Amino acid sequence: MELGERIKVIRVSLGETMEQFGQRFNTSKGTVNNWEKGRNAPNKANLKMIADLSDNPMELIALYLTQV
Repeated sequence: MELGERIKVIRVSLGETMEQFGQRFNTSKGTVNNWEKGRNAPNKANLKMIADLSDNPMELIALYLTQV
C-alpha cells in the first residue's frame, strides 16, 4: 500500500471528509487530496500527527521513508 492510500484509509476510518481531515492539520481539502493521490507527502509534523491517528504508526512512517 502506498502512503497516500494509507492516509485515505485512516481518514475514512475516522469518518471524516477531506475538508474535516485537513482542518486537523490546518490545511486545505486540496492538500489532503494531493496526499491521497500521491502528488506530495505531508510534512514531518503532519505525518507525525497522522501516524498518531493510525493503528500502526510505524507502517505509515516506513511508507513515508520509502517515498521521500
